[in-house]
Amino acid sequence: MIENLNQLKREFQKNPRFEIIDHWKKECVGEVRKVVAVNTVSFHSVVDGQPEHKNSQANGGKGVVLWWEKAADWAFQNGVCSVYFKGKEHVHENLIMSFRLLPEEVA
Repeated sequence: MIENLNQLKREFQKNPRFEIIDHWKKECVGEVRKVVAVNTVSFHSVVDGQPEHKNSQANGGKGVVLWWEKAADWAFQNGVCSVYFKGKEHVHENLIMSFRLLPEEVA
């Protein structure tokens, strides 16, 4: 189970799939995404199995980008990873996205 940002970054190096369970854009809730690129400042993900989806086509086909920001902008609880707007209180109104790595992907 992921307990901090460093663990998440290491796990994302393996290009796992994750399911979005909450998102500031409600249409993204329920999407299963695959991490396709990771670097020191961000990661890109595509909608798994849907290369034509608008979120998969974003950023020249690299998918949607999410910046890591600071560890203080993240929360980890019961296998759920949540990221909040930079420097904001960890309340639902400031949530960017909550997701869970799919069990078959977690080492």
